[in-house]
Parts: sequence; C-alpha cells; structure tokens
Amino acid sequence: MVKFNNRGNHFFIEVIPDINEKGEWQGQYQLAIQARRLNIDDESFFALENVCQIACASLALMEDDPSYRQKVHDYLYSTDDSSGIKNKKKVNVDKINNNVITVNFNREDV
Repeated sequence: MVKFNNRGNHFFIEVIPDINEKGEWQGQYQLAIQARRLNIDDESFFALENVCQIACASLALMEDDPSYRQKVHDYLYSTDDSSGIKNKKKVNVDKINNNVITVNFNREDV
C-alpha cells in the first residue's frame, strides 16, 4: 500500500447515484466536491477546487456530446504511449485479484 503525505488536505468527487427501492441505479446521479483544507494557501486551494469542478463538468459534457464521450472512452481503454516507443508489444491481463493485476508480456496471441 502506498501512503501519501497529503498534509491533511483532501479533495474528493463524490458520485451520489439515484437508487430505487430494488437497489437499481436509475441513471441519474449528483456530484459533490468534498474538500478538507488544513494547511494549504488560498491560491492552491482554489486551483485544486477548479480541477475538481472541471472533472465534474466533463461528466456533464459527456452526456451532452457523444463525440466527447467517445474520446474519453477511447482514451480510457488505450495503452499509454507516452514512452515514445514505436510498435510496443501489447500485453494481456492474465488475472485480477483484488488490487493485483497479473500481466503476461510473453504471450504471442495478443
């Protein structure tokens, strides 16, 4: 487990789903930005709050703009090519157990 030293400052985006009596999600949700501020200056706090607001706005934009939603979906499921390596070999996820993902780099059937 990685421990982060956030110095007591937290920013959470809480998704509050609309659930019916049967426990089924009705497709609606509310977003709430939760912030705990202990020792961060005003400029930094408001900049981080703005990052959270942008993230929340992007969810609403995805509902309004199918092309933006598709871009986000494609980005989510794309491989990270930030290494600059061309023709990187794809990897297979062999199994997922809790928070451990086992990946096989040697499989040829990818």
